[in-house]
Amino acid sequence: MTGGYCLTDTHTGKLYIGSATGEEGVAQRWGNYLDCKHGGNKKLIALYEQKGAEYFEKYFTYILLEYFGLSYDPIKILEREQYWKKCLDTIRNGYNDN
Repeated sequence: MTGGYCLTDTHTGKLYIGSATGEEGVAQRWGNYLDCKHGGNKKLIALYEQKGAEYFEKYFTYILLEYFGLSYDPIKILEREQYWKKCLDTIRNGYNDN
């Protein structure tokens, strides 16, 4: 499945909104986070460099906000990602950079 998701830092309350539109969907994307902790995102990389992997293992939770079939329009998924970033104000008050 594809869709939008939210990572929550339960220590600070900060959120990160992301989406998965690839062939392997959300499972593959979350696997990236579990492997490297930051998923290649700027603010999460900075947090990782400051706090280390243990911080992510202890304080981060993963929530699926919306899910769609693998054939769902990826542009619409990205639009929904932007919608959630605005609703939850994660660019100014969370870990999203754009």
